[in-house]
Amino acid sequence: MNPVAWLRARARDTLARQIRRPDGWVGSVLGHLMAREHRDLTVWCLDLLDVHPGDAVLDIGCGSGASTHALASRTPRGAVTAIDFSPRMVRQARRRNAKAIRAGQVAVHEADVADLPFDADRFDRAVAIETVLFWPDPVAALAEVRRVLRPGGRLAVCVDASKDSPRVE
Repeated sequence: MNPVAWLRARARDTLARQIRRPDGWVGSVLGHLMAREHRDLTVWCLDLLDVHPGDAVLDIGCGSGASTHALASRTPRGAVTAIDFSPRMVRQARRRNAKAIRAGQVAVHEADVADLPFDADRFDRAVAIETVLFWPDPVAALAEVRRVLRPGGRLAVCVDASKDSPRVE
């Protein structure tokens, strides 16, 4: 393999790892960029979720916490619990939602969607925005989400599948 092809492959692999589980200063920057890039998709997805003011909502793969913040504004009498696989994103989400965390309306945890640390039937709604592509076993993860959703609960899984969206390989 020539050096240029090797560097390109290495950069692509590094970026894919960072997008899946942001870390370090690159991960911090990516967290903010992804929040901005996914802003319209987030609004659309949260509209589909049909959140009510008193709902308990699970934000799966919250990233830098922008979706968590938007959910908190839609659930003034409810609660938002956010999880992310990346410690860096958990820190960003906690900073972004510090006021709501202090008020007891938001909690942010480091957790894996395949092993949720919550009781069964805890949430009215759950949302996963641009994260399902990174779940090693989506079927098992969806079963776990179903476990924590109350009967009649709603899950919205949203992915930008437009021709202009970046490809995950």
